[in-house]
Amino acid sequence: MRERGTPFLLRTKEDSRVSEKNAYEAGDAVSIGRSRSRLAQGFVLGGALLVASLIVVLLAGTEDRGTLWAVGLLVVFGLVVLVQALRAALDPAPWLVIDRQGVWYKEWGLPPVPWAEIEKHYQTGSRLQAYLALALRDQESYFAALAQDRGTKVRFGRLIRPKLLLIPANTLDASFRQIQDAMSAFAAAAEKD
Repeated sequence: MRERGTPFLLRTKEDSRVSEKNAYEAGDAVSIGRSRSRLAQGFVLGGALLVASLIVVLLAGTEDRGTLWAVGLLVVFGLVVLVQALRAALDPAPWLVIDRQGVWYKEWGLPPVPWAEIEKHYQTGSRLQAYLALALRDQESYFAALAQDRGTKVRFGRLIRPKLLLIPANTLDASFRQIQDAMSAFAAAAEKD
């Protein structure tokens, strides 16, 4: 549940809070949900597709089979987008969890990455697609150990690269500054432990 005064970070304990200066005080964990603006975009896109299909039917009529197929495809695509947005909006699970043990991001499909494996975290990418990058200390041994534990190889892709784990800026309901502050606080707390 989001508490009043901290619109971006989900808190799990009273001692996990954002101070007035946006510095994060490390408590038990920080859970960050999916971006509300991204959900709103999904609802707007799905609704716009449904409205566009209604307008096409009203203007073109129902005699032309090609028009009906196009409208049918618009309706199906609009409904798929709306259902996906609704599922994401109703999913209470966090998308990013930062705690004393490490960092977990839902789209990686990996177990939490321990702080001992993370060399540094920084912002990268372009203005069009910014990422928060986690540079791994020894990526070969980390991915080999994961593959051994899971019984399958780790698949590299857009978010999992040989030396980096990436978190896209537009997927989370928190700013990079807030996420980096939380990561810095938990990394420092993990070093002390």
